[in-house]
Amino acid sequence: MSALPILIVGGSGKTGARVDARLRARGLATRPVSRTSAVRFDWTAPEICPAALDGVSTAYVTYQPDLAVEGAVAATGVWRA
Repeated sequence: MSALPILIVGGSGKTGARVDARLRARGLATRPVSRTSAVRFDWTAPEICPAALDGVSTAYVTYQPDLAVEGAVAATGVWRA
């Protein structure tokens, strides 16, 4: 396995779990994260996300916010570079 893991946001979801399995099958280290994983990642709680981002080499990200949910539009702006 590589020294630095690939972050997989939504790693327990349909797409994320499949990406995780394929990367691991290729011998790559992964760090699948979600709102309920051991190392948590939550788009609406950016203060908890640094632990998930620490020491990763790259990230696989899918994010489709429900824009009808209060605060979703503001949450997307937090992650803009």
